[in-house]
Amino acid sequence: MERHGTIDEQLADAELFHGLSPRQLRTISSLMTRVDLTSGTVITKEGRPGSQFLVLLEGVVAIGACDRVIATRGPGDFLGEISLLGARVQTATALATTPVTAAVFSKSDFWSMLGEIPETGDILRTTMYERLAEVAARPHGDLRAA
Repeated sequence: MERHGTIDEQLADAELFHGLSPRQLRTISSLMTRVDLTSGTVITKEGRPGSQFLVLLEGVVAIGACDRVIATRGPGDFLGEISLLGARVQTATALATTPVTAAVFSKSDFWSMLGEIPETGDILRTTMYERLAEVAARPHGDLRAA
């Protein structure tokens, strides 16, 4: 898989981190672990306890609930925030539909990030509410076919 830019540059492209200083981006990248996942990897599983937050650097992920595709996510998007901010369990299943590279934050590193850069919390909470509405709508599309 071809790599584009440094992790800090890739994080800067994520809407969550737009406008952050290079120092703040270095802080964030020091909290994450970069992982490469193959197509077909189940990243999160609906109903299971959440333990990590991911920012997608490369690749595409299908998001589904009740075996229905409700959204797709790509570079710059993130997932896992709902279970860490309050739901405690994953509200959707995330399936890599292509090879994926992601910045992964443990639960404690996620909370450290919010403590270091509190402005990300507002974006995460707003996104959480929007995504919970997506889950509730449950449009058609078979996640198993993603």
